[in-house]
Amino acid sequence: MHYASVVADLLMEGSDLEDYQKQWKREVKSWKKMVDIWYNGRLFTTYRVGQEQLKNPLGKAMEGHIVKHFTSIFTGEAVKSNYSMWLLSFMTGYLIDVMRLMGMHRHKRKTLAVY
Repeated sequence: MHYASVVADLLMEGSDLEDYQKQWKREVKSWKKMVDIWYNGRLFTTYRVGQEQLKNPLGKAMEGHIVKHFTSIFTGEAVKSNYSMWLLSFMTGYLIDVMRLMGMHRHKRKTLAVY
């Protein structure tokens, strides 16, 4: 609905739609990334690893921050936030892989994937 309103305003002003198109494509790319993370098992792996990490003080301290950003992303509020999208990518990508190599979890994302 947000972008429908933006387009209507731009058309009424007679403005170019190029900037709108860039923003829209960026948001669609972000949503695609979230859908991929959901279905390839990385989101669930991150959840399972996070549950294990709540036993240590650092994991417990970070829980609120991570939950805040992940929740904001999946409700659509933070899809435009570079930091929130970076955090999602980092937590479900590089960090999960490094933690597995360090023996901090035993989950393989492939076994947790939902297809």
